[in-house]
Amino acid sequence: MSQTPSFLSPQVTAFRRFHLELVPDPHAALTTVCGGWERCARDYAIARPTFPYLAIEVVASGACEVELAGVWHLLRRGGCFVYGPGVEHRLRVVAQRLPKKYFIDFTGPEARRLLERAGLPPGTVAQLADPTLILARIDAVIAAGTRPGASVQAICDALLRAVLLTLADAATPATANGSRAHATYLRCRRWIEDRDGAIASLAEAATGCRVDPAYLCRLFQRFASETPYDLVRRLRVRRAADLLREPSRSVASIADELGFSNPFHFSRAFKRVFGLPPSAFRRGT
Repeated sequence: MSQTPSFLSPQVTAFRRFHLELVPDPHAALTTVCGGWERCARDYAIARPTFPYLAIEVVASGACEVELAGVWHLLRRGGCFVYGPGVEHRLRVVAQRLPKKYFIDFTGPEARRLLERAGLPPGTVAQLADPTLILARIDAVIAAGTRPGASVQAICDALLRAVLLTLADAATPATANGSRAHATYLRCRRWIEDRDGAIASLAEAATGCRVDPAYLCRLFQRFASETPYDLVRRLRVRRAADLLREPSRSVASIADELGFSNPFHFSRAFKRVFGLPPSAFRRGT
């Protein structure tokens, strides 16, 4: 690969990014160009009159503001925005809650059709009701893109298709908007997600959300693609993935900090989310 693209911001405190061919085949139906995640620094700011590729960005934690078509939008976890050629956009962070965000840049007419099918043409802002699966799918693209191999491009392109297809299902159901139950679901989900993996059990989540555990389960069954316990577990494991990037931390200490009963239980939960045990994940980062 060539040197780091100039459009990737240096105003970050941590990141995991990759780039493939920056001048993709113009006749290809769908091509992954670049992707990754980044923790934004306080001085992070983007102002572009256009962009050479189609791009999706999803906020994983914290908050930021994006301007599209002259309108500023506040985005928290699950906030998603799409831009591309001819779409002027600006981005700035919310100082009190510096964001971690994921992004994928790509090209091709099939990719544009899939964005439109998801209701996310370039210049669109949306709030994903259930961002966990999308973030996991983007994580898979990043993992593939950062590993060497002759099939990296083909693998990333296949995984990108899965991301774009999943986006169509991640949108909040239109019939749910405005309902009291849906508002309660969003409040509970936001409370759990704002704890960034600090919640260890369904009972703890229900207590913090001030609802009965059985009702919390029914809300997720109605409005999400996972149970509240699945969400709690995913967030804990994603927090563990961040901690595993610190060489000084042992797997056992991370398991203990995040409330897993033992390293074996932690390893099994981690593999269920990422497809490989913590030790293998650490070797690949």
